[in-house]
Amino acid sequence: MTNFQGMLARTTGENVNLVTTLIPNLGRVKADPVQIEQVILNLVVNARDAMPQGGQFTVETANVDLDASFTQRHASAVVPGP
Repeated sequence: MTNFQGMLARTTGENVNLVTTLIPNLGRVKADPVQIEQVILNLVVNARDAMPQGGQFTVETANVDLDASFTQRHASAVVPGP
């Protein structure tokens, strides 16, 4: 478990089970690592607050290839590709 995963587990508290499914050969992304961590932390805090009785929160990574059809339906700034 990485330091960040440990921090996320502490953030969820006792009632929320944090599950991480991280693939070992994840491709690179153009992003600020601190901003990505902040986004994930915000998602975890929001999920925790939305589950006062507890539950499970899963963070999963995967390599994906976006096709033209997907990018046209979801965001004008996204281009097709890995």
